[in-house]
Amino acid sequence: IFVFAALSPLLNVLVFVKDLILHPWTPKDPLETDEDGELDLADLRARGNWAFKLFSALMGPILVFLMGLGLGLTMMGLNVIDGMYWSTVTMTTIGYGDISGSTPFEKV
Repeated sequence: IFVFAALSPLLNVLVFVKDLILHPWTPKDPLETDEDGELDLADLRARGNWAFKLFSALMGPILVFLMGLGLGLTMMGLNVIDGMYWSTVTMTTIGYGDISGSTPFEKV
């Protein structure tokens, strides 16, 4: 439980960044504009902001890739190509092991 409590500040920062990036595309609450007071599936689908859904689904992997690339470039001293390779292999959990951290900080 202590390990998860230690990750709380990181999660708060990630949620803040996500909200900051996705705020312009966030759809309005469907309860605010419902005329008949009932929510059915057809109403929700008609009001669905599909661009927001697609953008938010793609932002997760892109942010993880960019964070891994930044970590590879700054902490591990990799060049851009090796950083992209390391980030992709790590993000997809393939983990070939040919490029890995050598210090305890890099391994974490």
